[in-house]
Amino acid sequence: MIAVCPNKECNQRYRIKPEMIGRFAKCKKCNNRFKIEELIYSPNPLDLQPIKNDSIEQETKHSSTNKLESETVIPSSETETFQAPSNHSSHKKLYKASSLLAIALFSIVALLFIGNCHIISSSNKGLSIVFRDSVGFSEFFINADQITGMPPVLARTRFPLGYSVLEREGVIKSEEAAKRRIDDKEKTEIDKDVRVAQKEIDKIMRGAEKSFRIDQIKDMLLRRGGWIAVWSGKRDSGQSDFLFKAREEKVVVKIQVITKDNLNCERDVIITSDVVKFDDCQDRGITLQFDADDGVFPFKGSDSGGFNYVLKAN
Repeated sequence: MIAVCPNKECNQRYRIKPEMIGRFAKCKKCNNRFKIEELIYSPNPLDLQPIKNDSIEQETKHSSTNKLESETVIPSSETETFQAPSNHSSHKKLYKASSLLAIALFSIVALLFIGNCHIISSSNKGLSIVFRDSVGFSEFFINADQITGMPPVLARTRFPLGYSVLEREGVIKSEEAAKRRIDDKEKTEIDKDVRVAQKEIDKIMRGAEKSFRIDQIKDMLLRRGGWIAVWSGKRDSGQSDFLFKAREEKVVVKIQVITKDNLNCERDVIITSDVVKFDDCQDRGITLQFDADDGVFPFKGSDSGGFNYVLKAN
């Protein structure tokens, strides 16, 4: 589309866009101000007068296309521009504004995250995010392996905040925790020693009690009058006299069976805290239990032949 300056002495032609119709412009050749009201369509651009070289806008003829081209004239400051804002330009400005807004929002979120969080990296647990005790931007990344690999004094000096965070998260034992651990260890050792001592005391007490009970049973057996043993079985029953005597460190029993055969013998006696054991004259093992609460029959038991025994004082 071509517009022509209305000054008859000028008639300068310019190539324009359709949206420039109705706007004011200033001719670069004659400085005439005019309103673009109509367009001249030329079926054959060669019929138009060529634009001179001294004008700002110049048309050139291309032999290949036989088409005249000219640049759009630049309007003066007192007139409106030829170039109308396009939708593409509006979209571009909107996109730019949206991008700037997104960048601003992202920056705010990033600052809030960095100011309120720590990222702890560890070869054992990988990456973990923890909150800060207070807002700040120092020591955002904390290398747990580096800090734990240092002596505590050096690590606390170089990375005070990171060391404190690792203490809080339990990666590094705090001084209070270390003290508690030492106290707990000492307490455990003391409790262990107390338990060992208590076991020894219990052992001594049990030994003393056992020895006392053995002495009690021994004194009971060694009474001067001896004992009458009443025994009974499925096919037979009877009585025997048991007389216990001390022979140096051991105790023996003289047995006299009151039968027509009148059997008698002497056997060694084994006394424990619970039972008394010895053989009868027929080599059948007799085991008697001691019952201190029974004043009549304090010894009761049986032998390997199936006979039951009760002893009463003679």
